[in-house]
Order: sequence, then C-alpha cells, then structure tokens
Amino acid sequence: MQDNLVIVESPAKAKTIEKFLGKGYVVKSSFGHIRDLAKKGLGIDIANDFAPHYEISADKKKTVAEIADEVIAGKWGNGTDRKSRLAAAGYDYAAVQNAVNAKLSGKAAKSNTEIAKEVIADKWGNGTDRKKRLEAAGYNYAAVQKLVNEMLR
Repeated sequence: MQDNLVIVESPAKAKTIEKFLGKGYVVKSSFGHIRDLAKKGLGIDIANDFAPHYEISADKKKTVAEIADEVIAGKWGNGTDRKSRLAAAGYDYAAVQNAVNAKLSGKAAKSNTEIAKEVIADKWGNGTDRKKRLEAAGYNYAAVQKLVNEMLR
C-alpha cells in the first residue's frame, strides 16, 4: 500500500503528527519555507497581474530533489491532483516538475517560451488535444497559451 505524504514545517511537529496519524502516513519536515519571493526586485511582476516570482532557498534544493524522487515513485498523485498537492504543501510545481524531468530525461524541461514557439510551429496539435498534451508533459497550458497569444500579436 502506498503511504500518504504529509509535510510540516518543523521536525518536532513531524514526529508528533506522525504519532497521531499512524501507519499509512509518512510525515516529513521542510525545516522552514521551501520557497520565498525573489530577493531581487519586488518579488512580483506588476505588469503581469502582480504574479509572484518565487525562488527556492539554496538550502532547500535537496528537499526539492527528494520531492522529485517521491513524485517519480508516485507518492504525489498525477496531473492536476499532483499539482494541487504540491502547491498546498508550499512547493513550486514547476521547480519540482523540472527536477522530475531532469531525473527522468537527464535534462531540465523546456521553458514556457520554448514550448510557445513549438506551439506556434504546430508541434503540439490544436485545441483540446494541445491542452491535454501540454498538461500531460507538466506544462501550464494557460501560461503557454498566453505566451503564444503575445508572440502572435
């Protein structure tokens, strides 16, 4: 049976919560925040609806690698479920997905800009098929489509 993963901020909380939850749960500590707003600039993009720019703390890189291993092992679910679970646990989905892609293929995933150029070159299909293929590959369809629309203006 697959264990459920619960992530908490402190190691003391992890031990206590693991006792309450019992078998079937693995409780890990993140030892603080995994990501924070970028230290350079404001940490948000004012021109892009105040979209946040996150950075993964240098001391948490190993943690992202560990989470990527757990994703590969299937402990975080698939697709949208995985994305929502990672976000709820405070992880940057794109960073974890890039780490997973790097482990599985030996290199990091392409940037949204590169994918947008491929979409324009009709390498990802059209309509619903494109959306499904992009999401299955771990890309944010809305972000890629927004870039495509901007490039075609």
